[in-house]
Amino acid sequence: MKSRKRNLLLYLIAVIIPTLAGSIFFFMDSVKQNDEERLEEAKWIGSIHQRSWDQFISETVTTLDMLSLTAGSADTPSDKLEPLLQKPISWIRDMAEFTFLIPAERFLQGPINS
Repeated sequence: MKSRKRNLLLYLIAVIIPTLAGSIFFFMDSVKQNDEERLEEAKWIGSIHQRSWDQFISETVTTLDMLSLTAGSADTPSDKLEPLLQKPISWIRDMAEFTFLIPAERFLQGPINS
């Protein structure tokens, strides 16, 4: 009986404890690699959104500059300005839909070439 307990204790120390320690180490390493991959993917997706917003802001500023030049001229009647004032609103709505509704499959294919 004494020999059996000693053999069991020796088995635990020599086999089970190192196996558990190794398994925990490899599991933690796998979790760390997964987190790093997800962080890189998140940065890549964020850069796509950043470029979309940068383009959106740049085009909005350009459109507003053109509108201010058109509205600033003294010979432009107000009835011709009305269509110009309505156009940027639909353009902003279209850009917002494009920015937020890009299918997830597009992100997996690589950067958008536009």
